[in-house]
Amino acid sequence: MAKSRLLHNRYKWEKMLGQGGMGKVYLMTDLRTQKQVAVKECCCPQEDNVAERIKREYYFMTKIQHPHLIRGLDFFQIQNRYFIVMEYVQGITLCDFVRHHPKSISLEKQLQIMMQICDAVATLNRSGIVHRDIKPENIILTPPDLAPKLLDFGIAKAINGELATITKTDNIIGTPDYMTPEQIDRSIKSYENLDVFSLGIVFYQFLAWLPESPFSTGRIVSTIDRIMHYELPPVFAKTKDNKQQRISQIISGALRKDPSERIESVHMLKKLLGDESLKICATKKQDSAIENDAKTPWKLSRNLRIAFWIVINSILLIMLTLGKPVRQITTIKEELVSTHKTDPTQLLKYYGREVKTQKGSRQKWAYAKRSNLLYQMRQLKKDNMKKALQDAQKMERVKSRIFLVRVHVLELILKTKEQDNQQVKKLAARILQESALLKNKHLGFADRRFIKCAENIARHCLENTPRNTLLNTGYGDLYLCCSASQLGQKIVFLHQAQLLIPHEERVYLELLDVYIACGFFDKAQETYDLLKKMNNSLVEMDFLMAKKHLAVGEFHKVKETFRKWKTNVWQKQTSWVQVLRIKYLLATNNQELAKRVMQSIDRKQLTTKQQATVELLKNYEHSQMTFAGHLALADIWIELSFFPQAQELLKKIQQLLHDTKENEANRSFQRLKCLCALQELRFMVKKIMSTHRVDAQTMKKIKRKIKAISDVGRPIDLLKILTVANFRIWCLQNNVDNMPVLDEQRLKEIVDNYAFFYIKAREYYYKGEYATAILYWDKANDIIPSVHFKNMQKRAFAKLTESKNNETRYAK
Repeated sequence: MAKSRLLHNRYKWEKMLGQGGMGKVYLMTDLRTQKQVAVKECCCPQEDNVAERIKREYYFMTKIQHPHLIRGLDFFQIQNRYFIVMEYVQGITLCDFVRHHPKSISLEKQLQIMMQICDAVATLNRSGIVHRDIKPENIILTPPDLAPKLLDFGIAKAINGELATITKTDNIIGTPDYMTPEQIDRSIKSYENLDVFSLGIVFYQFLAWLPESPFSTGRIVSTIDRIMHYELPPVFAKTKDNKQQRISQIISGALRKDPSERIESVHMLKKLLGDESLKICATKKQDSAIENDAKTPWKLSRNLRIAFWIVINSILLIMLTLGKPVRQITTIKEELVSTHKTDPTQLLKYYGREVKTQKGSRQKWAYAKRSNLLYQMRQLKKDNMKKALQDAQKMERVKSRIFLVRVHVLELILKTKEQDNQQVKKLAARILQESALLKNKHLGFADRRFIKCAENIARHCLENTPRNTLLNTGYGDLYLCCSASQLGQKIVFLHQAQLLIPHEERVYLELLDVYIACGFFDKAQETYDLLKKMNNSLVEMDFLMAKKHLAVGEFHKVKETFRKWKTNVWQKQTSWVQVLRIKYLLATNNQELAKRVMQSIDRKQLTTKQQATVELLKNYEHSQMTFAGHLALADIWIELSFFPQAQELLKKIQQLLHDTKENEANRSFQRLKCLCALQELRFMVKKIMSTHRVDAQTMKKIKRKIKAISDVGRPIDLLKILTVANFRIWCLQNNVDNMPVLDEQRLKEIVDNYAFFYIKAREYYYKGEYATAILYWDKANDIIPSVHFKNMQKRAFAKLTESKNNETRYAK
């Protein structure tokens, strides 16, 4: 924006106040009133519904008048940029106040500010509007008495139907650190007290003088996991003051995970904070839920605490008298150290010592820890899974059954992917049997949701119940992904599962497989790095990356992976590793060694599909191979990029087609022919990207290959479009002209929203349209939060700032 010009012939530029995902905010002077105003500039494509969000934000600002809400003054549009003029409020954000002026005001003043914030939000709620993005950065404290003003209305949602929301129901909108469980998991029934939870987080941070949200971990996925499953301790944990204890109970009531157990409204939250005579209660479902918090373990009676410390001190005195060394009490951080930072074998030894030396609850705790660790290491040794299940039987009974149900659910999901229907039904029956034993047990909110989801999966497998019961349930989405056949469906289910069960490593393994299939190699690398930090003992993640290296001809990287696996016998016996090894040997022209491996492989470990693959590879030179065998073998040659062999085999299939008139055979032949052309296209594109050499003749060949791939099926068409889209981005990045044309309408139809936004963001970024790229990354980030997107947005912001600075210098 040029500083010397008037904006809209009325507003004079003063300085920039800040910038965010939707645009920038400037300080300007209104020449008509000679008053300073804040002008928010929002950039978005004209065809995008983001424009409706911006107009709706201004509508809210003018419709609702309140002393603690920001007022809207003007709205106008210049090309594809939208401007909202607001009153300029001087002050400090609540976030900066907490960080830079800790404990500078009294508790009474804090309560006054909190009640004023509640009054503003309650006014919105009475008008039928849920804010959904309350955070300290959106609250400014104004001098001289620190009166709060609520700034942002960008994603507010009308709940009474008067205002039509533009936000799609399958997008999560809001700042992750201050999100509510029902925003993350849409299977949780949403009430009108959604803003109560966000206010509870903000007030907890304010009262405890924390620099960040109490749920913040620095990573989006783990922060969401804490919001869903972690119960915060009382904000005033160590206090005898009745007023502080009451405030702790109120904040705990606002932070209930289940909306039906939460304080019923923001208005009630304000009344509870201001009137000490009111009884603290949640909604009608559990009137005395919050008061029961006083009976929790951290509020033991004084006599019980004294007795506890007398016993502990007596034990320590006896041990010192006998001359035995006192065992150093490990801290929580030391006990919960992650396996990627500590040698797993050392942790196993430690938990083994605890099992032998401890008794009671400490021993059960050690069994639980060792069981989880052995389960994480299940792919390193054959007996680890068996030992993990044995330890699970010795855990606390309820936890043991929940652990077994989780193991059975994940095994059922894998067997569904392998299409082993007999094992799927057996596992489903076991899940129902285990979950029935947990019916009358006291379970937490997250455990109740998981057991219900497990039962729905089992019933779907046994009774073929509707799939709607599995949608938006985490493990249900993971199951639907493994039973789906199309990449677009898989990625949608996986992104929902990642939001709901971000701690589950199986989600990331499936995501890695799908990203590789889609050609999103930067996202695949990000997922692989995340998996290594979650569980470095997984052989499967290395297998998937090796599969990707084999498909693109990076044989040296496949060889490095096999060297890594060579140290462990169990890894070499794993069925899918053996099949990959056979394909690798064939791809590197080691046919004799490949035959020896095929002769020595244990067929009992292979699935039905793997057995058929090995049989084909073993007899691929046999002249009497069936028609179906020719089709399957051609698929394998194309996968290994054996293009001459694939072309020769396709000619043989064409000759066989003259002897049959079955339509299915003709369709299969056309599919294989298009698949062969697709693999050739991908191979040519990969070669160009690696050598950075492309001429007009090569570009013509690529365009001919694209035309040769006809629309014979959605999966092949999807892979073709993704290949062309990725190649176009490479061409833009390297300033290559005459690149292939991509039909954006077809792209929207055949890929999911996440893939479309991801591809368009990268394309606009390399075109130099950074503001539009940032918006598309925002949209993709709404579907599934990603650190990668945030980093790309930072680069785009830097590029955008640099280009605008250059424009300003040129104008001067």
